[in-house]
Amino acid sequence: MHFAMSERTQCCDREKKRKADQNRMCKVERLLQHRQLHGKTQYKVRWESFAEKYDSWVDAYRVSSAAIEAYTGRTGDLPTRQADTDAEKALKEWMALALVAAKG
Repeated sequence: MHFAMSERTQCCDREKKRKADQNRMCKVERLLQHRQLHGKTQYKVRWESFAEKYDSWVDAYRVSSAAIEAYTGRTGDLPTRQADTDAEKALKEWMALALVAAKG
């Protein structure tokens, strides 16, 4: 019985450590790239104190605005969703056609 209690305690300790590791905040050293994936902007992040092999893609909402501003200032471009750009273009074309139809 004592062995089972000890084993359970170890299991709980491992679970607590795993959850703590998941919630640990890592500092962004810098943003390397951006992309669109399933309509969401993601940034490739270089983590402070981690090797290049740990660079990872992170959804934009998880990245600080300061890191994004530093990145956009360095690259000079803001990521845009291609779907939004295409939709805006189609809307402008439709509005132009509707205006012509209304006049004529």
